[in-house]
Amino acid sequence: MGTNITDKVQSAFDTTCDEYGRIFKTGFEPWANDERYSIHETNQVMNFMKSYKSSADDGCITWAELSVPYVTIDNNGVEHKKTNHLDGFIIDGYNVFFIEAKRFSRKNKKIDELGNDLSAIIDFGKDRAAKEQFMNRLPDKANKQNYNFYCILLADVWNYRNKRKNETKRIDIDWKKIVKDYSNKNSDNITYLDCANKEVYDSNYNLAYALFNLNCFKSLV
Repeated sequence: MGTNITDKVQSAFDTTCDEYGRIFKTGFEPWANDERYSIHETNQVMNFMKSYKSSADDGCITWAELSVPYVTIDNNGVEHKKTNHLDGFIIDGYNVFFIEAKRFSRKNKKIDELGNDLSAIIDFGKDRAAKEQFMNRLPDKANKQNYNFYCILLADVWNYRNKRKNETKRIDIDWKKIVKDYSNKNSDNITYLDCANKEVYDSNYNLAYALFNLNCFKSLV
């Protein structure tokens, strides 16, 4: 590909942040309520995929809300059929990215939910039959062993979720600690590669990302 994976993802994230900043500086306000900011996480995913694709190799594929069925087995040995809908999905050559995003509007709840999204991807990656079925949906079915799998987590947070800053508590996140906790919890199945948290608007609105290698997808054939 000519460029390191972490560099490509970092570059796409930086471009996404620049685009958010550009949009906000025009005076456009995507939030409907001046006293309680809210931007749907779909915008994180779509802007990130657009940024990534703008500098990717020809043939790069991006998709939203990709359905991936899989099976989990509970502690009693009972199988449960599930379907995960990935917020975003990228195929760039033989590199495949699963993307999940959250607004950290309710910080602790959303941190847990984003961690659960990562766990669901790992559960899918541990289901051999689901993986093999999924591989048959990728462009080069004859060379399944060449694919590499990654997960990108996206998040945003307002330092103050209300324009009346003296009337609301400041929200702070330690993104590196959050990502480290995700990594430690799933260390047998993922490898942490990179993360960043960046202010993009009025020192108040922040975007964040984390990149993981999905080791649980190694055995595919």
